[in-house]
Amino acid sequence: MPGSFAFSFDRVSFKGRFDTRLEALRAAERALQESDNTLADAIYIARREGIDPQTTGHADAVLADMRRRMAAADGDPNWLRLVNDQQHAELDDELRQTIERWLAKHNLLPGGEKFEHISEHPLPTVRSRA
Repeated sequence: MPGSFAFSFDRVSFKGRFDTRLEALRAAERALQESDNTLADAIYIARREGIDPQTTGHADAVLADMRRRMAAADGDPNWLRLVNDQQHAELDDELRQTIERWLAKHNLLPGGEKFEHISEHPLPTVRSRA
């Protein structure tokens, strides 16, 4: 994903959007040289990740609810008990796609992002400002 990486000097506030870790590292080094920041002892590079909208894993609940409702309507209580793994995975994927479309249609996808897979790049203990 373009712009997947960012850099930080404190491991908390990340900046920039770079296509590779190396690009983010080089940008951080340039930013450090251009600033008066003498407190940084490392550069942190992280991958930007979107917030997971929790759209997977709903097949079990849907199948169980459908079986419960069928049994309550004097139907076969064993209905849908023989759904195989492939059918289960297909239902889960179809539900995920439908939920994601619905969330997007109504602008309900979670906003924001998190920073994962953080790598630390220590700085030399003495840096010259030439």
